[in-house]
Amino acid sequence: MTKQNQPRATEERFDTLHHMVTEELITRLEGKPETADLKAAMDWLRHNGINAPATTRSPLGTLAGLIPDLDIELVQERSHGAKALV
Repeated sequence: MTKQNQPRATEERFDTLHHMVTEELITRLEGKPETADLKAAMDWLRHNGINAPATTRSPLGTLAGLIPDLDIELVQERSHGAKALV
């Protein structure tokens, strides 16, 4: 049987795979995660439609508060010189 003729996996198999990937990511994040682990977890959450509001007292809110406000004109000037503002 060729690859194209093989039957698709059942929904139960996909659920099992989903659970296994989620558990593996949790295990990695509970240890000493590397940048790739964090990126994989973020991608997994995004692809599964998981998001959260950045409330003031949440870790996500704290992280968002650490990002400075950007002055777009200043960024353009420093990146491309004053002529970019024209």
